[in-house]
Amino acid sequence: MTEPSPGIRLDSDRSLWRETDFQKLFTARLSSTFGALIGGLALVAILVAEARPGEMAALTAISVTPGVMFGLSAGAWADRVRRRTLKLIANFGRVIAIGTIPLAYLVASVHIEHLYVVAFALGVFRTLQEVASPAFLPSVVPEKRLLEANSKITAGLSVVETTAFAVGGWIAQLTSAIATVTVQSAAYLLSGLAILSIRKPEPAPERSDNTNHFADIRSGFRFVLRHPVLLTVVVSNVIFGLAIGMIGGQITLFAITEVGFQPGVLGLLFAIGGVASLVGSIASTRLARRFGLGNVMAVGWVVTGAVTFMYPFTPEPIVVASIFFAIPQLGDAFWTIHNITEVSLRQTITPAGMLGRVISVIGTSSLVAELIGAVLGGVIAETAGLRPALGVGAGLIVIAGLAIYLSPVRKIRDASEVAR
Repeated sequence: MTEPSPGIRLDSDRSLWRETDFQKLFTARLSSTFGALIGGLALVAILVAEARPGEMAALTAISVTPGVMFGLSAGAWADRVRRRTLKLIANFGRVIAIGTIPLAYLVASVHIEHLYVVAFALGVFRTLQEVASPAFLPSVVPEKRLLEANSKITAGLSVVETTAFAVGGWIAQLTSAIATVTVQSAAYLLSGLAILSIRKPEPAPERSDNTNHFADIRSGFRFVLRHPVLLTVVVSNVIFGLAIGMIGGQITLFAITEVGFQPGVLGLLFAIGGVASLVGSIASTRLARRFGLGNVMAVGWVVTGAVTFMYPFTPEPIVVASIFFAIPQLGDAFWTIHNITEVSLRQTITPAGMLGRVISVIGTSSLVAELIGAVLGGVIAETAGLRPALGVGAGLIVIAGLAIYLSPVRKIRDASEVAR
């Protein structure tokens, strides 16, 4: 259990908003997420490099490949080095990677091959970020307030989701996609500076007599595979990863080239998802306490998948198409509820010295599935069309939720019931 620090009070009635370091961590998370969601790389690929469905699928596949290659190692590192350091590397590294795009545009031109390299670099740094962020939070916030902290962070991220892609879309529409990636780089810079300013010392990583890096990785796998709750989480995330790979690589291309949305309008539609996520983040704690954490996790993904089926049936008249794109965004409320409860569950039931490896096992497994999903989505899109690819992805999200509902995880009412 996390020990109290002299710099933070554990009173349940003391707002986390009064904790300076939580404010800085909150700012860092929002800034980096804004950079990730502004959609600069995809917009440059479509509007500047004129990418085809296969190239967009390849861009998605390349972006998740580093997670597959280095995810497990990143988890082992996160349990052996200070997670703050990994977050700094992740943010400042992305500043440099994204910064090469406007530089290339000014000097010569931007080609899809260059974007592939940037996508791979961003994937490396995203892997570090995704492992370090949830593992770093318990060193800033007491264990008993993790659900509250995750809810507050997710509420903030929902606001970012409301604005990020809309801002990116309108910047691209009114100026250029190159301006969008410039703003994206600045967001990562702000995130890194916020992490750099956190004063609370991070506890030293736990020492291990085992200095074998691969043995650390194997121990993480063993822990997850022998834990029935975490094993269910892995299986459901793998199925969800397949869906995200299929949908994520094609949805923007489908919206702009086949339906006919302008980037700014598309950004406003996606912003509805941010509002829905905000509602979900506010309601998540109350719903988990009333209906049980496991039930909320399962229903969250089932509903998300159900409304995602609207995408492949989107008609061409732009006004009606807007409705078909707006309704799936409401499902973001249920995705957010699932995400908050799942992350809080993982953080609570996993020992601190194992958390980085557990996160990496789950994350890497999901990324392998996402990579496969991106390839399959590209093949389906090229051979049968974009709509069938989106339909298959929606069905997989429903199956991911059912995998939880049909497992013992559904019976969990509170994370504290599950023994470490």
